[in-house]
Amino acid sequence: MTQIPIGLIASFILVPLLFTCIWVGYVAHAYTEKAEAFLSNSNIVVGTKSIYSQAGFPGKIMRNCILTMSLMIKNPSIKRGLLELNDVKSFPKNLMRLLFVTWGLVFLECAAMMAFRICSYFIE
Repeated sequence: MTQIPIGLIASFILVPLLFTCIWVGYVAHAYTEKAEAFLSNSNIVVGTKSIYSQAGFPGKIMRNCILTMSLMIKNPSIKRGLLELNDVKSFPKNLMRLLFVTWGLVFLECAAMMAFRICSYFIE
């Protein structure tokens, strides 16, 4: 197989990845503190803030990711004491949806890159 279709497929994956990375940066910059304010009593917020507060912008992205992942698995997080039940109940649905869609896009992009790598391995 020629390199043109493989490069074309790769561009269909990498161009949205670029926009997704820009979007993740914007969401982390604009909404991390807002989301942490709603979960201020939770141990996960206190811990990640103390660990990643000195890391700058990459630390803010990590805090946003950890917060979103703990909200995605909220029942085990509440059982382990990472999240407070009252904080999760009062968390705005629109903000939760924004965080879930953002990190869901990251997951889809990573899955697409892995699938492309596996397919390109067997094509060549």
